[in-house]
Amino acid sequence: MSDFEDSNLRDRTPEKTKRSRNEGSKSKKPTHKKQKFRTEWMDEKDFKIWLVPVVGEPFKGKCKLCSLELTAELTVLKKHQSSQKHLLNLRSTKNIKQTINSYFIDDSKSKLQDQIKKAEMLLCGFISEHNLSFNTIGHLSKLCQEAFTDSSIAKGLNIGRTKATAITKNVIGKCYHEDLANKLKKYKFSVVIDESTDIGTVKNMAICVKYYDGELNKLETKFWELVQLFTDPASAKAGATADKLYSTMLNSFIENKITLDNIIGFASDGCNTMFGAHNSVSSKLKEQFPGIFVQKCICHSLHLVASAACKTLPRDCEDLVRDIFNYFKSSCKRISQLKEFQDLCELEPHKMLRPAQTRWLSLSMAVSRIIEQWEALKQYFAANYKDDRLKVAENIYHRLKDPSLFMYYTFLNYILPKITSLNKLFQSDKTVIDSVFTKMSELYKDILFSFVRKIPNPFTYNPNDESQYLPLKSIYLGASMFLLTQNKNIDEQMLLDVLKRCRLFLIEICIEIKLRFDFSDKILSSLIYISPKNIFSQEHSNTLLNFVILFPRICNDEIQMQVIDDEWRKLNSYFDLDIINILKNKNVDMFWLDLYLYEENGEKLFSNLSAFVLNILSLPQSNCVCERLFSKVNLIKTKLRNKLMTNTINGLINTSECVKITTCVKFQPTKTMYASMNNEMYDFSKDELNSEIFIDEIVFE
Repeated sequence: MSDFEDSNLRDRTPEKTKRSRNEGSKSKKPTHKKQKFRTEWMDEKDFKIWLVPVVGEPFKGKCKLCSLELTAELTVLKKHQSSQKHLLNLRSTKNIKQTINSYFIDDSKSKLQDQIKKAEMLLCGFISEHNLSFNTIGHLSKLCQEAFTDSSIAKGLNIGRTKATAITKNVIGKCYHEDLANKLKKYKFSVVIDESTDIGTVKNMAICVKYYDGELNKLETKFWELVQLFTDPASAKAGATADKLYSTMLNSFIENKITLDNIIGFASDGCNTMFGAHNSVSSKLKEQFPGIFVQKCICHSLHLVASAACKTLPRDCEDLVRDIFNYFKSSCKRISQLKEFQDLCELEPHKMLRPAQTRWLSLSMAVSRIIEQWEALKQYFAANYKDDRLKVAENIYHRLKDPSLFMYYTFLNYILPKITSLNKLFQSDKTVIDSVFTKMSELYKDILFSFVRKIPNPFTYNPNDESQYLPLKSIYLGASMFLLTQNKNIDEQMLLDVLKRCRLFLIEICIEIKLRFDFSDKILSSLIYISPKNIFSQEHSNTLLNFVILFPRICNDEIQMQVIDDEWRKLNSYFDLDIINILKNKNVDMFWLDLYLYEENGEKLFSNLSAFVLNILSLPQSNCVCERLFSKVNLIKTKLRNKLMTNTINGLINTSECVKITTCVKFQPTKTMYASMNNEMYDFSKDELNSEIFIDEIVFE
């Protein structure tokens, strides 16, 4: 073999190796990804005259001059643009008749595009209102296309999770937030805040507002914004201080160009950060905004009152409730066995309830359920605790046999609903700020006079003063307890011990109520003046000026004060008796809302007075709206959606609030929303794209 042939053999790749390389390269050859039609192409100078989308074909575009469908690729479109046929048709567009025809075509296309936009916004409203993942929108839109094959709107749907997020955040949610901001620029409003850590260990502050909407003639309580408190290591190190919360709250309004002079009230829970005597959010507000109304959440206060009072009772009372719930909660067999005894005792087969760890008022329902099922529980554990061989079952059995525990539960079943019913009233969306002082006074006197003799000044009395106590057996603990104490077979010493504990419970409630509620508050005590029943009573004040000066942030102009007082003086004598009997039975908010609209000869006679009082009715009595908001956040940001960022949650909540006004079925997008559906709505940062769009990741525990 020659040297030349030998060198060729050395340089030549072996046949087997060459084949394997070719096969490997073929298997790794990337496939061409189809390009979807992009609406922004229609705005480009070279394409906007002739390029339109193909309805139902997302991967194609159409030249309306040549009536030719094209693959949605830039190279294909540019090649068609330079073709002789296209250039000839482009020159012929100077013909007036063809130009008019093209306008008619564009109008029909525009209507269809608006209908498609509306459909996409309705789908986004649906997933926001029902707390669904953005991932569902892709299949939902395709499902509509499959279900409604004869619909041009369904065929035109082209929406996935990215577009759904953009519409939710930057179209519906943004427009709704801007509308609310415009109202807060015109009307006086109160601020309600709270802070909490969500399932993703992100600490957020919820800001809600309460105001009188003059356009709708309605008192509104609205979500304003959810703000992430710690966005960098430095802010996290500083912590959720009063300075941080205060500045974050005010900046939220300043950034939206809302004048801070419109803030008239503030409410939050009663922690030191919010309501401490020095360097708290409330103290800073009082310093910067003199005359502002600040209110600790009444519901939180009542919860703390019940929590402190329950500590005076034996610990077995709470342990029994929790042990019974834990014993039955995960066992279908035990629940079925208990049902036999419930049927035997002719009781409803109700399940046991668990008292919440942080809400002592939930103990009321749990105690009521145990009292109801006491006999069935007693018989069940008597028959099963030995066979069960669990220490907890034996403990429950012995506690159920203890008559003193039954007496404590009977007492709790009487006293706790008094606090719970008041808590529910203050948690409601009804306007109850005018009745806060009255209701709290009634509760305090009702409990105080259960163990104290009638005294002239109950609010100045010290509940620890034993000189005014009733005899132990004369204290009032409810009808059921009274009947139990009449049992002659009951142990006398045990009865006295129970009565002493129950009196301690009542004393502690009175002490805690006085500690957390100021009965000398001039504003709350004077709100009875605006109640319809008091307005048309003989106690109607001849002037309202003493009341008006308590609210300088609502009215501090002498001329306006005089107008308000003149209307007040006219009010009591203006209507005849028949109308007065109707008006005084109305709810306070409905009365003043109707009075605001009352006209005679085209003139509103009480508009200034009504507007003043309606601003007062927008003052808050609790921060329950924030608590409900955090519950909603927990429904949105779950283990499966743990990467949702605060901006996206804001968009979801705003969209949900906007849609639920009419429900997602009847939701009608505004003109501003239609105009906002453009390329600018895709305003995502890199982090948002990674954390908000690709959201459905499971947390492994």
